[in-house]
Parts: sequence; C-alpha cells; structure tokens
Amino acid sequence: MRGRESMSRRHLVPLAATFLFLAGGAAVAGASSKTAADSSPAREPALDVMAVSVDDLAQDASVQRQGYTKQPDFIVYYRREFKPGASLGHSKLLVLDSEVGLVETPADATAATASVETVLRSKKGRVALARAAVEDAGLSLTGLRVSSSGIREIAIGDAAFMVPLTMLLPRRVRISVVLELVRVDRVIQVLYLVGQVNTRVVGAEAVHLLKVVAGRMAAGLVPSTVTLPSITGIPQVGLSVTADPGSWTNTPSSFAIQWLRCDGTGANCAPIDGATSPEYVPVASDAGSTLEVSVIASNSVGSSQPALSSASAVILAGTGA
Repeated sequence: MRGRESMSRRHLVPLAATFLFLAGGAAVAGASSKTAADSSPAREPALDVMAVSVDDLAQDASVQRQGYTKQPDFIVYYRREFKPGASLGHSKLLVLDSEVGLVETPADATAATASVETVLRSKKGRVALARAAVEDAGLSLTGLRVSSSGIREIAIGDAAFMVPLTMLLPRRVRISVVLELVRVDRVIQVLYLVGQVNTRVVGAEAVHLLKVVAGRMAAGLVPSTVTLPSITGIPQVGLSVTADPGSWTNTPSSFAIQWLRCDGTGANCAPIDGATSPEYVPVASDAGSTLEVSVIASNSVGSSQPALSSASAVILAGTGA
C-alpha cells in the first residue's frame, strides 16, 4: 500500500517548525535577535548528550541522521532522528525524533512551552498538528479522522506534557502518534513518536523515555569546569592567598570554596576548618605544607562536582619566625 510505504520511510513533522506553527510564529519572545549556532558553544550546554540515545531503546535501534542545526528562535538546536523500526518496550516505531533547543532564559523557555501547550489544549490545535503530519508524509487528507484524549500534564522537569493522537485514514490505516515536550530551565526537548501502522504507542513507555531525557537535561545544565580553580599570591605565613574559582559552563550563580591543607608534596590533603572564603591567610602551623582549593559551582538547576586546584608552592615561614 502506498500509504504504508510513505509512512515508513518519511519523517513527518520538523518540530522546530511545529513550535512556530503552533505558537503563531513567535514561540520564543526576544530570541529572534540571536544568531543560531550549528554547534554547541564552549560555555553552553551540550545538547547532543541530552537527546534520546540508542542505549535508551531496544537493540534494533539505530540513528538515521543527527546533528546541530540552525533554527529560528533558538540559540542552539540539536536533532536526532532514528531509523524506522526502533522499539521502545512494546512500542514498535516508524518514527522517533528527539529534538533539543536552547533559548536565552528560563522565562523564554516558559513562554514557548506555554504557547505550544495552549494551542494543543484545543481540539482545533491537535487536529492541525495531525493534518500537518499527514501532509508532510505525502498522504492525502481525504477521509482523515483524528481522535485524541487531550493533553496530559506530566510531573517531570520544570514542565512537561504529552499529546496522544490517533489518525484514522482510509483502507483501515490507523496511526498512533505521541508528541511529548519537557522543559528544564532554558532547554526544551520534544519527542515525536509514531507507531507502526495499526499498532499503538504505549503511553507509559513514552513517559518513561521523557523522564530519562529530562534527567539528562538537568545533568547537562549543572555547571561544569572549563578551566580549573587556581591559587594566586605568595604562600607565606601571614600573607593572604586568593582562590580563583576558574571558569564554568552554564553560568554559575554562586561558588562554595573550601581550602585544603596538604603535605609538602601536595598529597594527604584535608579541609581547613572555617577556611571557606576566597582569601586565606596561612598560620604558623601551615609552614612547610601546601594548599589546594576546592570549588563547587551552583546555579538554579543544581551543583557541580568539586573542582580542585593544583597545589601551591610550599608555604614559607613568616618573616618574624
């Protein structure tokens, strides 16, 4: 059947375009002045590690195409499309598309999510999405019927929902579609799942997959080191040394600093009680030791792993010693 062949070999809806279509062409307020990148900037989160991976699926899954791409209204955008035939538990899929977009601020991401959700809460909006999918697949809209249980909120990330659709076509062709969206801070991910003809995409399996990628999004938005912390100043009793926190991805809002006292070779380090300020003044008992500084960076999403500086030079005794 021509319809079955078309559905199995063609990708349905480019989801960045769907965002703009559903939200009236202005999904991300204020972001249009930004130049979209075709790779993740050095200090921005890596979107490719947030997308659905082959390891999330059954062994028959493989990637058809993937990569960073320019999309209007997104600073960075990444898309991974799987070959037809991937399995998600009991769900046998013709299409699985994972798309991840970064915008300027969490407020922009909130506005974009709300715009799409508002449209999809209406029957008219859900039918429009189904019609766009059928047209993009090269199928005739004649005789198309669309049924949906509506939009379902999901307690994942900062906001998430799913929209299950059933598209009924002539010749008893039944297509199960699930569109899912999750927002974590200023990143939005959309999953687009299309079941094989006359099968069903299992809602619980789709929700589980969304939970997996949401956790990956949160992990990818926590600060991580670009350059390690360092210590400046002369390590001498009575003179202050200063901790430079280093540079980090994902715009830390605060740093937790802990000074460590190590032996003369920079080993056997232990925290110094109360030494949690950017500056530290070595005392007499520090002479002959070295110092390291540990830094934990935090933002609204979470906290990093500790990052350690190199050891200082051996602390000199004070001039009056």
